[in-house]
Amino acid sequence: MFETLPPGPDMYTVSARVGEEAKVTEADWDRRRRFDALFREHLSGIASFCRWRSRSTADAEDAVAEVFLVAWRRLDDIPTGENARPWLYATARRVLADPARTNALRGRLDAKLSAQLVPVQIADDPLAARVDDALAALGDRDREMLLLAEWEG
Repeated sequence: MFETLPPGPDMYTVSARVGEEAKVTEADWDRRRRFDALFREHLSGIASFCRWRSRSTADAEDAVAEVFLVAWRRLDDIPTGENARPWLYATARRVLADPARTNALRGRLDAKLSAQLVPVQIADDPLAARVDDALAALGDRDREMLLLAEWEG
């Protein structure tokens, strides 16, 4: 699923603005070594947890990547030693819950919007009625393309 690269300065790409020299401090290397150790130690457990809770392998892999992205960004917030494991599992649980919350919210919003009546404006202009009829006669894709061309230029 994921593979780790051997540690070493040549595996990391450092970028700088044109004309500037990139400097990597010892603190940067310490941070990277801490993350690499965290990744190696907990990858299999987090990956197993995400596979168990996901609907597909791709979803699980995305969740694992997101968990370790959060870990990298918040590395200074992660407890050291054995306390890192619960932190990573809690992060994985939240990462996996986000799409479910989003889908539930979207479903409630769809239901709410479907229940509301949409006021229909009756145009007195016969040309507007002809345009509405012409749009209604088009297929979905053609109607969308025409409306997007009009709305978006």
